[in-house]
Amino acid sequence: MQRITEWIRGYWWIPLLLALIIFLDQWTKHLANHFLTGNRVFTIIPNFFDFSLAYNTGAAFGFGRNWAPLYRNIVFLGVSCFAVGVMVVLLFQVRNRGWLPNLAITLILSGAIGNLIDRFRLGYVVDFIHVFYRQYHWPNFNIADSSICVGISLFAIYLLWGDNKES
Repeated sequence: MQRITEWIRGYWWIPLLLALIIFLDQWTKHLANHFLTGNRVFTIIPNFFDFSLAYNTGAAFGFGRNWAPLYRNIVFLGVSCFAVGVMVVLLFQVRNRGWLPNLAITLILSGAIGNLIDRFRLGYVVDFIHVFYRQYHWPNFNIADSSICVGISLFAIYLLWGDNKES
């Protein structure tokens, strides 16, 4: 119990960052649902970046979106819950390895929870950030997806160049 208390003292920012990202993700999805309905597009950088609403019933890049709804919901909710559980366990496993792996896992966890909330509430994930160049379009994404990608990148950096290598 003392180890957990020490970890909490050293990493008090983790629950705050977790809550902040989940809040920003849900708030921006709410704003997107409110302001971008009816195929409205809010252009940020012409011919490159805009906000446009998309509902992702599948996984990454729409994988599984054509599956039967009941099967799709069971699989994606199950996988999402499992992923959140793994991230929580991993967060406690890296607790004494410095700020970088803790930050990375917190980002992944917050993104997974943000998208899991959508799946529970709506049965799909709200995406609204759209990046494109001419006819090349990246699938719409959201704050949670961005958090997951940044977290995975940071964790990869930690694994490749962190202090966890054996001599």
